[in-house]
Amino acid sequence: MSENKGVIWTDVQAYTMAVICLLLGVAGGWLLRGSQSPAVSAVAAASAPAPNGMSGAMGGAMNGQPSAEQLRQMADAQAAPLIEKLKLDSKNADLIVNIGNSYYDAQQYPVAVDYYGRALEIKPSEASVRTDMATAYWYMGDTDRAIAEFNQTSPTRRMPSSISDW
Repeated sequence: MSENKGVIWTDVQAYTMAVICLLLGVAGGWLLRGSQSPAVSAVAAASAPAPNGMSGAMGGAMNGQPSAEQLRQMADAQAAPLIEKLKLDSKNADLIVNIGNSYYDAQQYPVAVDYYGRALEIKPSEASVRTDMATAYWYMGDTDRAIAEFNQTSPTRRMPSSISDW
């Protein structure tokens, strides 16, 4: 009986096999999915059912992005249990910040600013909350207020009050 002690490949053999496998994978992927025309892919995507049974309103957006009203509804749904907890502990700054973050993530900046302001009344030294509030002001188009909030985060690092100060 001959004893086979394992095959050891040289570097060139290993790299060659890796390149061959890569090329076969790319070619196979192109043949299976990449050769479809963009029109076929778009039709398939448009005819796919909307997630979570959301048809009509969600399907109305051609780019798949939810509308401002849908974002508001999602933020309200996400914040509802937190708001219930807040009724029991109205001075819980972390809970207030989490509610503000829910609205911020849903691009409901005025509501987020309101919650961030409430949290800062309880903990005025929270730089991260003030920064979130400043970026919300920025997204709302209130750049002066955004700069003022950023300047309150660190007294040593000041934002210029205008472009000419850069």
